[in-house]
Amino acid sequence: MPALFEKFVAVDKQFNIDFISSPIRAAFDTYADDKLAFGCISLERLAAAHKKHCKSIGCTVDAKKHLTKEQGASIRQALSEKLLELKESLDLPNDVVNFLIDKKIANIHTPPNADSLKEVFTTLGIDLTQSEKLAIQQRNHVFHGSQTMTGTGLKDIESEMKRFDIIRTLVYKAVLRLLNYDGPYMDYGDVDAGKAFSIRVLVRRPQTE
Repeated sequence: MPALFEKFVAVDKQFNIDFISSPIRAAFDTYADDKLAFGCISLERLAAAHKKHCKSIGCTVDAKKHLTKEQGASIRQALSEKLLELKESLDLPNDVVNFLIDKKIANIHTPPNADSLKEVFTTLGIDLTQSEKLAIQQRNHVFHGSQTMTGTGLKDIESEMKRFDIIRTLVYKAVLRLLNYDGPYMDYGDVDAGKAFSIRVLVRRPQTE
């Protein structure tokens, strides 16, 4: 425990774990249909802190690449040229053309936010389950004002709580991995009716050659 706490102090200076996890703590005192949003805020803070840390030490973030740099540049150039070609025939104002080129076409190489959030787990060697991937995808819904809990029945509440529990467990697992911890942890996102939370073991994924 002393060694683990020493590691925690060192990691906390780099990541500010209290800042990352505070929305999760706040979620326990809010409404059921607000909890997932709080959990996703913690997830965003974790991803931002990890990206900043990697940049500071020069490590490579294993991001999912949808296009190579060269492919993205070629597509952006072709789309921009085609838009300028159609400008007159479509009677497009300059401000509309500039907006499309600068805000839409220029960002075509940017990966979806859900993929960006997954990068921290990929880099830390944490394989995501299908339920974890689906919970992360809910981020866009809650941050754009859409409801993920569409009913008020017990099953609706249980489903929403489960999504929150999956997200907070993901954040906890990432923090444990940052502490170089390999051992048992409580999986709040995996529970059967009438039973306690599952105990799983956080095992580092073997490195490939």
